[in-house]
Amino acid sequence: MKQSGFYIACLLSLIFITGCEKDNYPGHKVSPYIAIYDIRNIYKGKEVTLTKENMFGATQLACMVVSDHSGGNLPQGLLFVQDRRRLNRLRGIAISIGDAAANYVPGDSLVITVEGGVLKRVDGMLQITNIPESAIKKISSGNDIPPERVPINKILENPDQYESTLGVIVKGGFDPLPQPGEVLSGDHVLTDGFGELTLHTEAGASFANV
Repeated sequence: MKQSGFYIACLLSLIFITGCEKDNYPGHKVSPYIAIYDIRNIYKGKEVTLTKENMFGATQLACMVVSDHSGGNLPQGLLFVQDRRRLNRLRGIAISIGDAAANYVPGDSLVITVEGGVLKRVDGMLQITNIPESAIKKISSGNDIPPERVPINKILENPDQYESTLGVIVKGGFDPLPQPGEVLSGDHVLTDGFGELTLHTEAGASFANV
């Protein structure tokens, strides 16, 4: 009986000591990378400066470029990147870096320090601004980007989920059908049988007169 009491006392002492530990995972280190999914959730309707505190200890994005400025049909100065770091959910975001955005092409893998950047909506689009080109490090180029096939109705139902990502609309067509001599320049209604989107092509785009 005395021996059992001794064991119980030792067990209680062990529990007490363990419970007083300030860190249950000694030696652990917070990842420096935050998912775009989490970045987008930081925005609550008004602009916010990104800090290590509101990014849960992270300071960087590890992401893939999906924007291609060579065709002249994207908003100037915006770099579009995406990742699947949170729950394998694809999310994208625009990063305002001026003329340097044209230096990157789809398939470039980047690490971007976003601490100090300002998260806000500009013309309806969520962007990270105040990011210098020196905050961007290219890791590799020519990486494959798996196609994300999306029906139009899903985009219309959850535009925030697909904003700034690279999506593929399968079996899409124009409504009404183009007439002889018509070109891509301007606005055209694109449909896939599930919904309709306006496809916009800038007059100065390299393929505007196709």
